[in-house]
Amino acid sequence: MMDEAAKELVHERTIALNGDQGTLYDVARVYAVAQADGRFGGLIEFVPTGGGEPVLSPRETTQRSVEDVAYWATGLEIVYFEGALSRALRDPATTDDKPVAAVRASRGRRVARFEIESNDPALPLRLMGTRTLVPGQRRSIQRSGALVYEGTLRSPSPTEPGRYAFVAEFASDTAAALVANVIWNELHAEVTWIAVQGTPIVLDHAALKSTLLGVAA
Repeated sequence: MMDEAAKELVHERTIALNGDQGTLYDVARVYAVAQADGRFGGLIEFVPTGGGEPVLSPRETTQRSVEDVAYWATGLEIVYFEGALSRALRDPATTDDKPVAAVRASRGRRVARFEIESNDPALPLRLMGTRTLVPGQRRSIQRSGALVYEGTLRSPSPTEPGRYAFVAEFASDTAAALVANVIWNELHAEVTWIAVQGTPIVLDHAALKSTLLGVAA
């Protein structure tokens, strides 16, 4: 089975497409999947309305990076998704290409939820290191830690900053320090407020690390 770090959900689109058996699919998710040569394949997963087993297309593109797959995905038209759904139903992805199902937290890792406020709507993208962002998307940090984007709690407006929710995962004190370092480096100049597990804190690297360790489940 492919390592979780080898794939990334980079784009999600609301659709309304019928399969050849009359099944309606209302969500398309694009994954970037690491290849043996260091490049990334782009696969499209189609989710049926009301539940059921998703279908996954064979590799639709090969790009140099995860960011390139995300950029490719943003330009897809509905006619392309129609063709990809047909390919997914006729010739589904091989085992080697399939992304691993996302998990809330990897086994053996501690987790801490945090929220930030910022006037910069692009800040969550920078923190997650991606061009497009959907709830549940992960950013792996040195294999022993990760950030998970939970979603936008409030969009920024002329009178209020945006508020965004994340989960930090880490397997050790050292991993907590690495995760705290990424958060601090990406956020310290732009964030107007941060809270970990509902408690506001000062955005300082040492304080962030100790708070993560203190509240992680």
